[in-house]
Amino acid sequence: MGLKIHKLTDTRAEGMLDGVIPCLFEMTEGEFSARIGNGFWQRKSEIKAVTARGVPSIREMRMAIYNSIAAYRNDMRPTAPGLA
Repeated sequence: MGLKIHKLTDTRAEGMLDGVIPCLFEMTEGEFSARIGNGFWQRKSEIKAVTARGVPSIREMRMAIYNSIAAYRNDMRPTAPGLA
């Protein structure tokens, strides 16, 4: 499946991942946070690229969202015994 975004601004996005997992993404000056699954999985990261206006663009927001989803999917992937 994928991500369906219900609300998107240059600092906040709300949506559903795979049709059933709620997601919230927020960007403030220099920091991006992602909450996937009602806070089940959370990640904060620094954002270095910011536009001349001092706030991120929607393009930067989308890239941060997709990177967070990739990290979430990687973290949720089962590992073979003895490899973790």
